[in-house]
Amino acid sequence: MGGAAAGVNFYAAYPMSPSTGVLMWMAAHARQLDIMVRQVEDEIGVMCMVIGAAHAGCRAMCATSGGGFALMTEAIGMAGCSRLQSFVWMCSEADPPPAFPPRPSRATCGRRWVPGRAITRG
Repeated sequence: MGGAAAGVNFYAAYPMSPSTGVLMWMAAHARQLDIMVRQVEDEIGVMCMVIGAAHAGCRAMCATSGGGFALMTEAIGMAGCSRLQSFVWMCSEADPPPAFPPRPSRATCGRRWVPGRAITRG
């Protein structure tokens, strides 16, 4: 909902739990909010579509989980080097899931902030 409120008009995703709920919500409200929603064949394609939409001038967004984010890191680095603005929302679950309430683990937090090459970190 936050992405829609911020004016996102392009959303691409691959249905990977726990981020599938974001795709389902965006798809259900796409017509009334004027958002182009695309389900893509894999996470690499998702990020490449988001980069293309951002290059065309759209406010682009995608959501993924830890495994999908790992596949997207090269494309995220390219977006950073190109200075293309896009939003990647990483949904995560706690480790181990049955023992603790939902919260990101320390390993997940460190990787999500600095994907790609060193040039995108500065």
